[in-house]
Amino acid sequence: PPRQEGDPQPLAYLLDDHDQQGGALDIELEVLLLTAQMKADGLAPHRLGLSNSLNMYWTVAQMVAHHSVNGCKLQPG
Repeated sequence: PPRQEGDPQPLAYLLDDHDQQGGALDIELEVLLLTAQMKADGLAPHRLGLSNSLNMYWTVAQMVAHHSVNGCKLQPG
């Protein structure tokens, strides 16, 4: 989504036109809670939250760039 009016622009190394146009991922995100007791009682999980990664403030590329700019050793996998 667009940044709110008045929000500062990202630093230059985080701002890329190509990334801004197509850097978002469309992934449904859901958080469910199922305790051992709920499971034993045959209850369904309780939804705590539902969103989509399209609603994220930063793109994945921006998060990786920001995380690694100071030499952080990323460990994918």
